Amino acid sequence: MASSKCQHPSIYLAPSPHADEVGFQRTPLEKRIGATTRSGRAPKTLDLTEDDISGSFPAPLVLPDDDLAHDPKCPPQSLRSWINNKVDYNPPTSRRCVVYVADAPEISSGVEFMRGWMKPNMAVSSSKSRKRKRAATKPTSPEDVLEGGAGGGVPLPKAEDVVKYLGAFYHGLEVKAPAPSRLRFVPWDASGSDDYVGFQTSKDNCVRVRTRPSPDGRATRQLNLSDLLDGLMDALPERAYSIALMVHHDLYEDEEDDFCCGRAYGASRICVVSSFRYHPDFDAGEGVDRAHMWPASHCAKYVDRVCGVKQTQSKSRVGGGGRRCSVADGESRQGAMHKAVSEVLPLPLPSSNDDLHHLWLSRFVRTASHELGHCMAIDHCVYYACVMQSTAGLVEDGRQPPYMCPVCLAKMTSSLHSFNRKANGERDVKSADTPEKYVVDRYRALLAVMEEKKWQKTGLFVGFRGWLEARLRQVDEDRAAIFSH
Repeated sequence: MASSKCQHPSIYLAPSPHADEVGFQRTPLEKRIGATTRSGRAPKTLDLTEDDISGSFPAPLVLPDDDLAHDPKCPPQSLRSWINNKVDYNPPTSRRCVVYVADAPEISSGVEFMRGWMKPNMAVSSSKSRKRKRAATKPTSPEDVLEGGAGGGVPLPKAEDVVKYLGAFYHGLEVKAPAPSRLRFVPWDASGSDDYVGFQTSKDNCVRVRTRPSPDGRATRQLNLSDLLDGLMDALPERAYSIALMVHHDLYEDEEDDFCCGRAYGASRICVVSSFRYHPDFDAGEGVDRAHMWPASHCAKYVDRVCGVKQTQSKSRVGGGGRRCSVADGESRQGAMHKAVSEVLPLPLPSSNDDLHHLWLSRFVRTASHELGHCMAIDHCVYYACVMQSTAGLVEDGRQPPYMCPVCLAKMTSSLHSFNRKANGERDVKSADTPEKYVVDRYRALLAVMEEKKWQKTGLFVGFRGWLEARLRQVDEDRAAIFSH
């Protein structure tokens, strides 16, 4: 992992030089603004430049091996096309208005061997990962902590923290754990084979889940996510708008993939998210640069290094393309991204188990918010760096932001603002009477969570707090352009 000494003096707000090499052509500014409107056209009265937008909503980086580098022609989904998608869209209603977060299924006595499957195999990680020192902590129970390396255990992401984050992210919907939770893993048959386990969702329902050894050796065995989602479909509560299942085992979808961290069946309103691959002990072996996770992933020195661009080459490109700008230019001139980067500069790299727990949590909730976005029929985003971007691996995953871009935010606001107005009517004088007010209220709800002391221990949360503070100042000055920049 790289040194923490980089001061990120300038950042990329446009796609990286590698984007040109793979043929990625960014959607023009006018079409991006039009993508936030129901008509599909940019308002004639809105006078915006690229500089007005990119300081808070930069372009996708498109670095080597990123998903957009492999699929640079991935089609965009505008607000208009999202509205016209009658097949997958599931609007919240008075009867379906709760987002449920189901904690990891209980492991019954007949399949206790599954506890060992949750532990990462560090024998295939780099020596640096095994030798990294950590502060020792005492676990409260075996299921709360996973042993990783020689330094002790890092506490697992907790369901109550996931519920709190998602409650602010999907402001306007109730987010809670299903009660009582009856999900558990049980034996599938009496043979004692570990090729299959049972996923019991109720007294009368149990689904067979296929398992296999992980191809890369990181997990003893993986669970098939399609089988888990089939079982989750039967466990969907009556009032559920959607449900996310937390899993601490490694997952796979089919025989062609090595692993999968999350998957949603959007039309069915169900998704599953695994914490396994986000374990911090995997970072060194995966090549994760903790000094350049979001928002520092936009650091120009880092981007140039990853793209193999020499400093002289990079400088020659900046003049004509406007790719980079200095962090020293300040938030007032350059936008929320500069505030986010400035906030993480003094933050040391995570070292204690508590720090690493929050790093682990930040990765998990970012993916959970992404998968639940698919349950709202929001496709992968190609317009901006956005929480709804697709990802090709763990390194890219850590470079992506926690916020929704203007286009994806317009989709969510269209759904939840309309729902809140119907639900509240005239009974609630504080109801979000305009889409713009809904966005401001949502930003404030997220900021309230990020300002709590326990959320100030990892770069993604600290950077997100700074981004939200700057963004709120921006939208207070210009509510009319809230979905454009």
